[in-house]
Amino acid sequence: MRHTLKSQAINGLSAGPVHDVTAVMYLVHPEFFTRKKMYAAIDLSKGLLYGRTVCDINNRYKKKPNVNVGFSTDLEAFRNKTERVLRLYGD
Repeated sequence: MRHTLKSQAINGLSAGPVHDVTAVMYLVHPEFFTRKKMYAAIDLSKGLLYGRTVCDINNRYKKKPNVNVGFSTDLEAFRNKTERVLRLYGD
């Protein structure tokens, strides 16, 4: 957790990670997200990126896209919907 908080401070992020909420929100409201089809693979080369998902954003390898990668979120819509749902269960 210390690493996450330090990384967020270095990168200017003011909120914690919301991976679970993001996954559910994508299923319920995919229109909140901007996506791009591209090729991606897990690096198994034992090098610097070992175990990481590597996305070919610039289509450098000319391989058939195999994933739909999220690039941005309508943050206002995401926050509003999340807050409305949390308020339903908050009392």
